Amino acid sequence: FLAGIAIAGLAYGGVNPPTNVIASDAISRKHRALFLSVKQTGVPIGGLVASAALPSIAESVGWRISLLLPIVVLLLASGLALTLVRSEAAALRESESIQAEPEVAAPAPSLGPTGLYGFIMAGVQLSFIGYLTVYLVDEQAFSPTGAGFALSTVLAAGILGRLVWGAVSDRYFRSHATALAMAGLGSAAGLVLLLFG
Repeated sequence: FLAGIAIAGLAYGGVNPPTNVIASDAISRKHRALFLSVKQTGVPIGGLVASAALPSIAESVGWRISLLLPIVVLLLASGLALTLVRSEAAALRESESIQAEPEVAAPAPSLGPTGLYGFIMAGVQLSFIGYLTVYLVDEQAFSPTGAGFALSTVLAAGILGRLVWGAVSDRYFRSHATALAMAGLGSAAGLVLLLFG
């Protein structure tokens, strides 16, 4: 079981870098934050569906059979990725044949602080999600299905938050780092409310 989780994690680690690069190259900076926010809703949408459906399915037919649903979804996503690879390769060949002079690359932003911020926020998010379900089952006597629905609520708010922050960042902030700081402070405030809730 742990070997399967480890392999799935290694594969999952390859998703964000190429999709971020493709999105950054394809979308103008004016709409990039919203576009990337839409892209990033995939994780919480998948988590929302899984946390709402899989505990009930697992209780009915067992956890092994309940894993068939994400397996089918991943196979379909892999087929879609292969289709995208073919169309991207064709577009790349076409653009290389049209391009007469080399493109001058824009100076790269400093990625150290942004990378560190993303690392910390992703760590907090995954820790909180993992902690929430265990806490609700062990300390608050939620059923696994009830804890799954609670997790679905958190993830639904995450989906909305991603879209709102992407749109706000593009429209109102010259630097997307301002939105990052505000989102971090908002997350901290929410966790403080949980302490007293």
